Amino acid sequence: MIKKIICMVFILFTCVCAPEKEKNPKACIEMAAVIENFNLRHRNAFEAGRITQEEYTSRINDNENLKISFCLLSLVPVERNTNF
Repeated sequence: MIKKIICMVFILFTCVCAPEKEKNPKACIEMAAVIENFNLRHRNAFEAGRITQEEYTSRINDNENLKISFCLLSLVPVERNTNF
C-alpha cells in the first residue's frame, strides 16, 4: 500500500513539474541596447583621439558580430524550471 502511494506521488510530481521550453527575444533587445551604448563610447573615444581608426573599426565590427550571435542564441528554446 505504501509503495503504491509513493509511486503515485512520484508520477504526479513528474507530471506536474515538467520543465518548460521558452525563448527569450527580450534579451536580444536588451543586449542590442547595451552594444549600441558601447558603440557610442567607442565613437566618442575615436573622436577624442584615444583610439585609432583601425581600433574603432575593429571594435564596431566585433560588437556587431556579438549582437548577431547573441540575438540568434536568445531565440533558441531553453528549458525553464517553473517549480521554484
